[in-house]
Amino acid sequence: FKFYNDNSSSPSMSLFDSGNMTIAGTLTQNSDVRLKENIKPIESALDKVKQMQGVEFNKINSSTKEIGVVAQEIEKIIPELVLEDKEGIKSVAYGNITAVLIEAIKEQQKQIEMQSVDYSKLVPVLIKSVQELKKEIELLKQQLNK
Repeated sequence: FKFYNDNSSSPSMSLFDSGNMTIAGTLTQNSDVRLKENIKPIESALDKVKQMQGVEFNKINSSTKEIGVVAQEIEKIIPELVLEDKEGIKSVAYGNITAVLIEAIKEQQKQIEMQSVDYSKLVPVLIKSVQELKKEIELLKQQLNK
């Protein structure tokens, strides 16, 4: 199937027998706050992402190499990302994984910042320590020479 915009000779959307779809514009999902309730941050996002596994595969009866995730594995981690049709075939809301990735990156950035050392503050402390140790060594030398 091909759908055309009135002002164009190119299809604005094409749906192929293979199940693939191509659109000429941007695919969006409603995300307006006025449509939502019970909004809360995603917790332990980094732990969830660490449990996910990206895989390479080809579909049965196809030699086309693809990448993605396995719905049954994702369902164990974040069930909200998986839908099941009438025949029991599971699908993943790949676009919604973005929210988990955003929060995971923020969690990871906090970890990185906590581990980083501000050397500009550390150097004066080290210099002072070395100077104090030099004085102590000199005092010890003087005591030994008595």
